[in-house]
Amino acid sequence: RLLALEETIVNIMNYAYPNDKKGDILINMKYDGKAIRFVITDEGVAFDPTQAAEVDTTLSAKDRPIGGLGILLVRELMDTVNYERIDDKNVLTLKKLVN
Repeated sequence: RLLALEETIVNIMNYAYPNDKKGDILINMKYDGKAIRFVITDEGVAFDPTQAAEVDTTLSAKDRPIGGLGILLVRELMDTVNYERIDDKNVLTLKKLVN
């Protein structure tokens, strides 16, 4: 769970605020006894990771284009990944069911 959260935050830090633009990342976490939910909000460049193309992991590392593995990791580790663009903000919700 934390690896998926870390990957998401690092991607926001690297890509949401280009050209040395600075911005905030807000992280809210909620646990209801059944699931843990992270809601990550930023005011960076609009990007919907749920629409990103699937990575072809059958290709060798040298034949595969750079990028996309972080999104694959988040999709694999979390039970749901939801994106919304609200008031010029990216709002990404990651949910993981807990046994």
